[in-house]
Amino acid sequence: MSVAASAWFSQRLDGVRVGYLGAVAFGHCSIDILNAAVAIFLTALVARFDLSNADLAWGITFYFVMASLPMPLFGILADRWNGRWLAQLGVLWTAVAFLFVPFIPTYPLLLVVLAVGALGSAAFHATGTRTASLSGGVHHASFSTSIFFFLGQIGLSTGPIIAGVLIREFGLMGIAYMALAVLPMVAIMQYLLHRPMPPVRPVAVPNSRTTRNRAARVARSALVIAPTIFILYVVARSATLQNFMSLLPKYFADQGLDSAGYGARAGALVLGGSLGTLVGGLLDGRLRRKHLMMWSLWLSIPFLYLTLNQDGIYYYLSAALAGFISNTSHSVIVVQAQAMLPKREGLASGLALGVMFASGAVMTGVAGFFADIFTLRAVMYTLAFLPILAGALLLIPTRAPAPTPALAPSPGPAN
Repeated sequence: MSVAASAWFSQRLDGVRVGYLGAVAFGHCSIDILNAAVAIFLTALVARFDLSNADLAWGITFYFVMASLPMPLFGILADRWNGRWLAQLGVLWTAVAFLFVPFIPTYPLLLVVLAVGALGSAAFHATGTRTASLSGGVHHASFSTSIFFFLGQIGLSTGPIIAGVLIREFGLMGIAYMALAVLPMVAIMQYLLHRPMPPVRPVAVPNSRTTRNRAARVARSALVIAPTIFILYVVARSATLQNFMSLLPKYFADQGLDSAGYGARAGALVLGGSLGTLVGGLLDGRLRRKHLMMWSLWLSIPFLYLTLNQDGIYYYLSAALAGFISNTSHSVIVVQAQAMLPKREGLASGLALGVMFASGAVMTGVAGFFADIFTLRAVMYTLAFLPILAGALLLIPTRAPAPTPALAPSPGPAN
């Protein structure tokens, strides 16, 4: 590493609580390796349980809905208890549940076990995101959050590859081996997180009349308009990105690839996304968040389309670029949600991630339903162009207009 690069990175880490950030970031990598394996081993079970596209998609949907809806509740608990033990308990809970996957005899019972395991993922993500943001202090929240999501995306990208190879070599017992490999991370997290994090000092805000008037206008906007547009954007964005991550394995399995092949292809998309998450955290503050969130989706559309049409090295380049560009907004979305709910970082993180994952999961089920009617290929092509709508939502004005100053009455005629 050059001296300039070393100095730049040291400046970025100045004031960051590295121990707390490292614990939740590597925990994020571990639990998302397991989360990413769900679509792979359910795809591998299509023949065994005679699953249709809709059965597969709704199974994936069920898991991620159960991993998403409780996030706000766990976020509230993290705010109340300072998140001291929920993160490591969440990783442990999910890993233990995955140990039972190879021994489940029926599909409905498998979904029940996955739903129980998903609660651990919900607890971790709400708590871990809060801890990562607070570990960056006042000035580096976006950077530390991007590191947290970068490691999570590494887990999501390597999870399909690891699961595909292990299933090919060991059958479903490979999932149990993955879960066992995650358990040492729980002990490491407990060691690094056993002490409560020191409080973050708030930034002083001038208390002038202009500042108060501006805050009042922003508050009126924040009550309805901005959160509504923000939620609709997150839903539309997740409908494309989460469907691509969940249904690409089935898309390529239909073309004759084995579990290792479609696992590697799904992993390429998420690996590109992991780098995009990191870069997005670095760009936050240099670019307006609104522009970053909007253009990251619009510029990804050609590469999402090419992902469905290319093979060999061209596929991997297209998938990596699609994931890289579209995911630059990932950590920015969470930091923006936290800005909307100051001093409620856990709740804000749980709400943002809950809406993101739950809406994407529900849309996966809807996509599976339409795939049985119009073919999976037609559905994937439609989803590739949905970011046009998601980005356009951010063009809707959300700031309350400034009040028109009252005109002073003109003086009457002199007597």
